Order: sequence, then structure tokens, then C-alpha cells
Amino acid sequence: MNIFISAWRRSTIIITFSLTVSFLSASCSAPKFSECKQLSKIATEISHQVIELSDNRTTKNPEKVLQVADVFEEGAQAMESLELKDTELQEYQKNFAQFYRNQAQVTRDFIAARDRKDISAAKLAHQNMEKLGNTEEKLVTQINNYCLPN
Repeated sequence: MNIFISAWRRSTIIITFSLTVSFLSASCSAPKFSECKQLSKIATEISHQVIELSDNRTTKNPEKVLQVADVFEEGAQAMESLELKDTELQEYQKNFAQFYRNQAQVTRDFIAARDRKDISAAKLAHQNMEKLGNTEEKLVTQINNYCLPN
């Protein structure tokens, strides 16, 4: 279970700090900034829920971890429900929703592997989490670069 928490920790911290700091200092056009804030708000809320449910990312309780997977799924739905006009932000919105769905799935895969005591499947789930963390970092960087003034 500790393997899961380490990958997860990096993921949730990236969202919270990168997006929050960037959007606080952004001074771009009002509609674009407003839409950037909408994306940031959802990402920050999801991050906070993950931290709370996982006892600050230290839980070893599989039921809580599965609740976190549900939060990621809800995050995907919340992202998809935004009505953004900016086409580039729409792409980031789609990518974030997919990231959350993938994170939910790999979380469930990890718990299933744990329950089956399938070390190979657990390692694969961990590798997938690491890849998702890298994907998330790139996505957050792209959004920050787009939302920050030139």
C-alpha cells in the first residue's frame, strides 16, 4: 500500500500548489482568467478531498482508497460539466477529466491487485500511477503557462 501512497502524494501536491499559485498571480483577460479559475477550483477541491479522505495521504485502509477513486471519478464528471468557451482550455478540461478517470481506474486496479495478493499487478498499477503523475505534471505546466500572462 505504501507504494500507492507515494505516487499519489506527488500527484495531489502538484495540483494544489501549481494551480493555486499560478492563478493567484494571473492577470490575463477576464473571460480566460475566469475559465482558468474554474478549472483550478475543481482541481483544488479534488485535491483537498483526496487529502482528507486519505488522512493526509497516509491511509492504508482499502475502503478509504476506493473512496478516493470515487472522488477522482467525480472530479472527471465535474471537469466535463464545465462549459468553457476557450478552445485551448476545453482541451485541458478534456485532458484533466481523462486524467481523473485514469487515476480512478488505476487506484481501483491497485486495490484489486492488493486484495488478490497479486504483486505483479500491484507493481503494474504503481507504474501506471507514476506515468499518470508525469502526465499530470505536464498538464498542470501547460495550463499554468497558458493561464499566466505573457
